[in-house]
Amino acid sequence: GKDSAASAVGMLNPRGEYHCFLNVVVQALWHVPPFRDALLECAGDGALLVALRSIFADLSASDAAPNGAGGRPRATSAEALRVALSSTDAGAQFRLGDMADAAEAFEVLLLQLKAARAGHATSIFEMTSVDQPLSLPAGAPPPTPYTHFVYYASVASLRDANARAPGASFSDALGAVRGESARAIAGPVPEVFTLGLAWDTSRPSKESLAGLLDLVDEQIDLATCLRAPELRAPPDAPMGASLIGLVCFYSSHYCAIVRDVAHGGWLLFDDAAVSVVGDTWLDVRFKCHSCKYQPLLLLYRRTAPAAPAAELGASAAASLGGDSWANMATRCASKGGIAEAPRAPTAAAAATKAAAT
Repeated sequence: GKDSAASAVGMLNPRGEYHCFLNVVVQALWHVPPFRDALLECAGDGALLVALRSIFADLSASDAAPNGAGGRPRATSAEALRVALSSTDAGAQFRLGDMADAAEAFEVLLLQLKAARAGHATSIFEMTSVDQPLSLPAGAPPPTPYTHFVYYASVASLRDANARAPGASFSDALGAVRGESARAIAGPVPEVFTLGLAWDTSRPSKESLAGLLDLVDEQIDLATCLRAPELRAPPDAPMGASLIGLVCFYSSHYCAIVRDVAHGGWLLFDDAAVSVVGDTWLDVRFKCHSCKYQPLLLLYRRTAPAAPAAELGASAAASLGGDSWANMATRCASKGGIAEAPRAPTAAAAATKAAAT
């Protein structure tokens, strides 16, 4: 907890520069170890790749330094990356001195990195989809698959799916929304599945935010989410993924909440400020609800079927004592605070339980 926050490095956001949308993307990406390692090994010399590689090197050097060595690490700057991004063919979206959309920056940055010969790194997030029409005229060519880095779902549609099946898992709700769409996954699922939440407002009510946070699960089954049972190998195997990071929006500003793999627990990155959220997903949910953080991107990393439940169960048990956000949430639940609700088991959880018995 405290040790991880002490060694973590924030990102500078000088007044009037509006770097926060890019800072959160950098933090979310750096906290995905396979992407971080692959990018640092990329040998390209494009301005965008060089800038991000330099930031990653700074963050990695601070993370590797002994606790207390040289005092608290200094925040690093994304200015060179911002300049490089504004110079790409998508630069009109990211003009210097303007606020921009973090989800768009996430996608464009990965797309530009792929073009800069960093495809080995970006493939960790890349998925292939196809838009399937209800019917094809005779002789018409099949739809062309395309690649992308974010899978979007409407929050309103998720809310409706949950209303139709109260208590169902997040995976089931996503699967229901997928069933209403023409988009289908046409290739292997990436190691990191990035879910984009499309809100119908930038200022949701606390009730609406609490409803979404209550629906989101820390563990999902990707084959259920995507309605793609053919992805399972063997056919009855779970395809679990565990939440590792969120990009959130509040009051015209962005922040990132990420799982600290090295030290455990969750960290909040708000530009140069770094703080500990807590040890569990309940801590994160309560923090988002109490501070009105609106999740926009959820990063799920694929996991071994049985590992996440055991690890997260131990983490949750360890957090029952003390003054974590989770305990505050439990204490205030009777007064309307956010609290755990019973859920139908996911396919991954059901398979794990069946294997144990």
